Amino acid sequence: MTEHFQAIGYKLKLENYNGFFKAWLKKNYVTKFKLLMVLAYAAFLAAIPWTNRGWAHFDVASIITCILFSALLVFVTIPLVTYLLTVAQYFSGGTSKKENSIEISSAGVVKSSDTTQIELKWTAIHDVIETQKTILLFTNRKCALIIPKHAFTSEEEVTAFTTAARNYWAQNKT
Repeated sequence: MTEHFQAIGYKLKLENYNGFFKAWLKKNYVTKFKLLMVLAYAAFLAAIPWTNRGWAHFDVASIITCILFSALLVFVTIPLVTYLLTVAQYFSGGTSKKENSIEISSAGVVKSSDTTQIELKWTAIHDVIETQKTILLFTNRKCALIIPKHAFTSEEEVTAFTTAARNYWAQNKT
């Protein structure tokens, strides 16, 4: 017999979106690709005439300046804009105002609200992460199903749900 774990009738809060953003940042943001982006932006900035006199005059100060501005863009500006868009989505989107339900079993995940129903097999889940106030089922590097811990009546239910989700995901991971 397959066990089902569920959370019924919860609404997302801004703190749950914040938990998602922090987990996303921690999981994905400092990567080799991002470091290569910094170097690419630095090379691009160094080639712009108003930031440097072209490649012919390439001194240490201009290299450091280009790297600092590139790092500022990649590691500060882009995450800040992403966070602000997440907050805007929370306030303008209907997801936070609707009651949601989620059920997990060995077959997969079913998330539903009064207007939508999403069914996913465990092979579609890329990671299961637990934050202080949220359980996240990542469907790719940028998206996750957000389950707030306040959707459960006790800490034991949260632990059982999270453990089951991790076990189902580990059994079906490709």
